[in-house]
Amino acid sequence: MPGSICEVLPSAAAVLGVPGAIDTLGLADSLGDVDRVAVVLVDGLGWHLLPELVGDAPLLASVLTGATGRLRQLVCTFPSTTPTSLVSLGTGAQPGEHEARQLAAVVGGVHDPIRLQHPARPPALFDHDERPPTPRALAP
Repeated sequence: MPGSICEVLPSAAAVLGVPGAIDTLGLADSLGDVDRVAVVLVDGLGWHLLPELVGDAPLLASVLTGATGRLRQLVCTFPSTTPTSLVSLGTGAQPGEHEARQLAAVVGGVHDPIRLQHPARPPALFDHDERPPTPRALAP
């Protein structure tokens, strides 16, 4: 089963020796002993689009054939919007667990809030300040 975008930075932190971080993706097996990790995110570039780009990206083609580096499929959060995905990447938490639970969309000139709620929890009936804090993978 593919890992999640929520596991990327916590796993990278674990490889770098950050106390309390867990390498759930098994990056240490692939990377070995490193003192730096670069994470590259290309917004909107899904796994299924990679083969279509090999003609324009020789390095990507080399990685896809296995000649250079490795690629591993990850799953995104739901909803797979850029704002919620970036917060999930940065916090290591699913959208229903982090504070980015509401987005605003303008559809046909009408402001429509989209509420994101964890399916196991009832809709929030209290203010943000009353919510217990969600543990973060990368706390300041």
